Amino acid sequence: MGEMPAQPREWELVSTVIDALGGNSLEVRRRAMLNLVSVEVVSEGLNRSIRHAIEFPDFDDEPFDPWQSGVPGTLDLRVFDQGEWWVVVLSRPYRLVEMSTEYLRNVQALLRVKSSSLFDAYHLRFTTPAPLVTPSEWVDSTDLMRAIRTEITAREQSGEPG
Repeated sequence: MGEMPAQPREWELVSTVIDALGGNSLEVRRRAMLNLVSVEVVSEGLNRSIRHAIEFPDFDDEPFDPWQSGVPGTLDLRVFDQGEWWVVVLSRPYRLVEMSTEYLRNVQALLRVKSSSLFDAYHLRFTTPAPLVTPSEWVDSTDLMRAIRTEITAREQSGEPG
């Protein structure tokens, strides 16, 4: 027999915590429903994030790969400083080389559409002076976007289907 669906009260509590920690609870819940991820799994992700924040207060100085320590519904801005992984809203990592070309293009489009807010958030978070480029030029110059472009180009040159 299947698992009982989560009660609205459970999602309400989890959503309140996600929003309080700066996440997007509506998107987390939507993605959880689409991917059949239970409220318990999302709640455990929140617990990991809180425990990790207490144990390692200098999160920004850590390597990028403890992605499961981020708050579901937030973008870990360190993603821009590496070119191997993309992490979705549920804190689920995907290697760029394992993503479909269509998915890579969707990530590219998302980053370009949101380049202005991402540019501002990145430079505020890491207190680095904003470079003298436009937000779209900045996003295109990140390690992540260069890796996505390189992967798409390699596939196109090899004739690999998307």
